[in-house]
Amino acid sequence: MKKVILSLFGFLLVSTFTGCIEIFETIVFADNGGGHVQQKIDMSQMAAMMESLKGMDKDKKEGEVEKKEENPGAAGEEMVKGWEELKEIEGITNVSIYQDTVQMIYIVDYDFANESALNKAMSKREQSSTKQKDLYTIEKSSITRSENSTMGDLMESENEETAEMMKTMLADMKYHLSITVPGKIKSVSNKNAKISSDDKTITLEATFKDMTDKTTSLGMKINYKN
Repeated sequence: MKKVILSLFGFLLVSTFTGCIEIFETIVFADNGGGHVQQKIDMSQMAAMMESLKGMDKDKKEGEVEKKEENPGAAGEEMVKGWEELKEIEGITNVSIYQDTVQMIYIVDYDFANESALNKAMSKREQSSTKQKDLYTIEKSSITRSENSTMGDLMESENEETAEMMKTMLADMKYHLSITVPGKIKSVSNKNAKISSDDKTITLEATFKDMTDKTTSLGMKINYKN
């Protein structure tokens, strides 16, 4: 994810498409400790805006090759490369990758056999250069998502000036998290999380500014009864 964010940042530096990117992460846990993950990166609003602006730049020379750092599709290519590597992880199966390069929508689905496989997949997906603690802990009647903040860690890894620029450019990007557990939810520690009417799923939305400022966290402990 770090490489993806940096690719998007390079494009946003020369554009006005802030707020046009949304990330959806959906996890369904089974009662055997395994489950299913879907991650969706939706840049369709950006694609629509780019389409409407075609032909408006009269100063661009005909046939001029677009620079990679100005092309948001490069970020999509980075994501797909990373997702392909999920197939190499023990305990990860049924990896399915979908990409619509016109609408700029990218989706990966996969099954995980256990906590270890899930955390290895999440760690590889993050493309982090530093060792991070496991993102998920699966227990008999609870699921815990750590306070680990990819964006917060990314900001801290950059120099102060670059970090501030990134915070500004990426502020309105949205993250949508959905977690379904194999039972009825009794409680959830994150006050911003919403519980579904059937008491089985929590949803949480946050902007990247919320996460980098640490005013909203994606971390939580969900207690449920089987």
